[in-house]
Amino acid sequence: MRVVVVKNEHRTFLFDAQGKLQSIFGNAVGTRATQTDPGLKKVTGKLDEAQSHALGKKLWGGPVFGPRIIDLSWADGSRSGEELHGTSAPAQQGEDVSHGCVRHDNADIIALYDALKVGDMVAIVDSINDPNLKAPPATPTGLPDLSGAVASRK
Repeated sequence: MRVVVVKNEHRTFLFDAQGKLQSIFGNAVGTRATQTDPGLKKVTGKLDEAQSHALGKKLWGGPVFGPRIIDLSWADGSRSGEELHGTSAPAQQGEDVSHGCVRHDNADIIALYDALKVGDMVAIVDSINDPNLKAPPATPTGLPDLSGAVASRK
């Protein structure tokens, strides 16, 4: 797991490949009507600044996604319709204001973009007490069984 988004805290946790916490970023998540769906997702694409601005202009008339977009699909590969991206409204960080995506400060989304690669996993949970974050049971080898650590829900 490289990223855990905790919706009710409006925080995104970035871990290195060995599981050590690297950074904590503030975020904005979906509204009650257009919620950010909890579950296990994976990075399936990354758009740089030019691509992000072009998509924002095409869909919303301006560079609303900030300088980067990280596209997410469900862990099984099906489209989630959600992304991690920057913002043109930094004052709304810490609120439930998006259309389901997870917005970050523009400097933070660049750090996430640089740290993540296609195939990295992202867990989106409602709270830090989410039952899907509990430690997985050990296997007969003594190593944790991570196959069910975070359930993918649609």
